[in-house]
Amino acid sequence: MRAYLLLARSWWRIHNATAALAELGVVVALAGIAGSSRLWRLGPLPLPTPVFVGLLLQALAGVSVATAAVADYHGTAPDPLRVRAARALWALGWVGLSILASLVGSMLCRCEGLATAATVRNVLIYSAISIAMVSIGQRDLVWVPATILVLVGAVFGYSVSGDAWAWWAVTFAEVATPRQMFTAVGLASAAVWTYAWGVPRRWPLSR
Repeated sequence: MRAYLLLARSWWRIHNATAALAELGVVVALAGIAGSSRLWRLGPLPLPTPVFVGLLLQALAGVSVATAAVADYHGTAPDPLRVRAARALWALGWVGLSILASLVGSMLCRCEGLATAATVRNVLIYSAISIAMVSIGQRDLVWVPATILVLVGAVFGYSVSGDAWAWWAVTFAEVATPRQMFTAVGLASAAVWTYAWGVPRRWPLSR
């Protein structure tokens, strides 16, 4: 048992788990503070329709998965199947933790009309596009895809005439369809698989 505890401690220390946990704390805290508030503008840009602050926080929840996926060591290391499996379980565990934090945030914000399935879908999508940055060796830029999707999607992703969000801005929709859930699960699964089996070929990563 002691050996497993030491292994878990070492695994925690070489990854940015503490930073990821702090990001999830921010998600829950800000969701509680913001409540059911909606944004009508992003800086100087007006939004075509107001969006829950909680929807934006789900992007940070997804980024936290990629933050935890970053290993802070240099040099090469053996990469047997059990290590790859551990890496996959690590990423999946953080995806689950991020979903849980987002669901707690949704309960705290009391966002009427925001479906639980939509929260799960959003975290899966944001996690997938953030983990992808780790897999291609851009660990300092894990926040970029989610940030771009939030900014561009919130401003340009809503069709006033069609009264709906575009397919690529679906993370702002307050309900989720089975097809969207299937796609989100597929994206997240592919991202985790690539991270678990593909990352070592792109390391060592330098600061």
